[in-house]
Amino acid sequence: MRRSGANPSLPPVAAPRSIYLRLLPSVAGALVAAVALAWWLGTRLYEDVLFDRLDARLARATELVAAGDLPLTPALLQRFADLLAADLALVDEDGRPVLATAGAPERLPPALRPTLDGRLHDRAAGTYTVARRLARPDSRFAAVLAVADTRDVQSAAREAALWLGLLALGIAAVVGAVAYRAAQRLSRRVDALAGLAEQLAGGARDVRVETTGSDEISALAGHLNDMAARIDAYENEARRRSRSEALGEMAGRVAHEIRNPLTALKLQLQMLAERVPEAAGTAEGLLREVARLELIVAGTLEFGRDNEVRLSAGDLAEPVREVLDLMAPQLRHRRIDVEIDNAGPVPVLLDADRIKQVVLNLVNNAAEAMESGGSLRVAVEARDGAGTLEIEDSGPGLPADIPGDQLFESGTTGRAGGLGFGLAVARDIVEAHGGHLTAGPASTLGGAGFRAALPLHILGADESPEGV
Repeated sequence: MRRSGANPSLPPVAAPRSIYLRLLPSVAGALVAAVALAWWLGTRLYEDVLFDRLDARLARATELVAAGDLPLTPALLQRFADLLAADLALVDEDGRPVLATAGAPERLPPALRPTLDGRLHDRAAGTYTVARRLARPDSRFAAVLAVADTRDVQSAAREAALWLGLLALGIAAVVGAVAYRAAQRLSRRVDALAGLAEQLAGGARDVRVETTGSDEISALAGHLNDMAARIDAYENEARRRSRSEALGEMAGRVAHEIRNPLTALKLQLQMLAERVPEAAGTAEGLLREVARLELIVAGTLEFGRDNEVRLSAGDLAEPVREVLDLMAPQLRHRRIDVEIDNAGPVPVLLDADRIKQVVLNLVNNAAEAMESGGSLRVAVEARDGAGTLEIEDSGPGLPADIPGDQLFESGTTGRAGGLGFGLAVARDIVEAHGGHLTAGPASTLGGAGFRAALPLHILGADESPEGV
């Protein structure tokens, strides 16, 4: 993307803080909180699972002993203790151990003695006890207690917490790296949009930013590119109109100065034809030239004004024929052969006088290009849903160094000669009719060609091709 200097007339703007720096604290804080919460939940869940398994083993053992189906002997208790990796004890109603494995008396929790039924996790002593009353108590035993050491469980939980912590740190590192790259990419894209906006504010109009993807930032970039293109087109149009108004004002003044002598000359020629019959033929020819000059003056007066047209149904070929008849002597004098191609009426809505000005300007433009004579072809037909007027010549063609859009700029002839602003006038008139005027190489004669297209008029019930 090209960059240009800032407009010195604009107030200074403080350098914006990078969006990456604004996003980093919040993203990092959220990431740390999420990792810490996941670690805590994972550790607690693992520890709860271990204690649930321990509780299930002790509960099952005490349930079997309390059922009374097994002989309550020291050997039985020791066998259970070996299988459970815990101590078992048979206690009386006062909670005193009557029969127990070796380590049970010292590890029995006093809090269970009043009820002799339930569970107790003594974290300070590092024991977990399950007590259950015998199903058929006798005078010796009231309940059975199973006591397990929880240090192994706590050690396993701490080890799991360590591994979970390392895993969480690894995940945090990966997520942090991904977030860092994403934030950097987002920051670069936003910086590019900010740079485009800054250049537009500074007066640059040919800058664009790359649009990739289909996310919101890409959509914003596309809208900014469209805005830059529209601003460029609007300013170009404003400059063209300003230039047209200035040239129109100048041309209007010149035309006003020419109109009065032309009127006087026309009056004198008419009087000469009446007074001297022998000079009537010559006067008639001169009057046709005066009429042609009046058309040019009328068109010049219209240049730079609002192109208001008064449309009515008509045949596009009619004003074309009138202008060609009027210019026939001049074209013959220039040794220009004219070919007219018109197969029939071409019904359009038009302002006949303004269309005559278009034909006059285009024909004059072509004639000026053929200084040593040549051929001129004028075709009027209905084609592709439009009434078309094509004027092409055998001259040198359009210059390659002038783009097609600039051919119709005010003051541009598109040739070595021409009317100067004639093409601009012609284009404005055609566009005021709802049509368009284009230029390009001639299709048959090898020179330049101009094509005006106007919307066709659909005939009503009371209209006919002959009456159009």
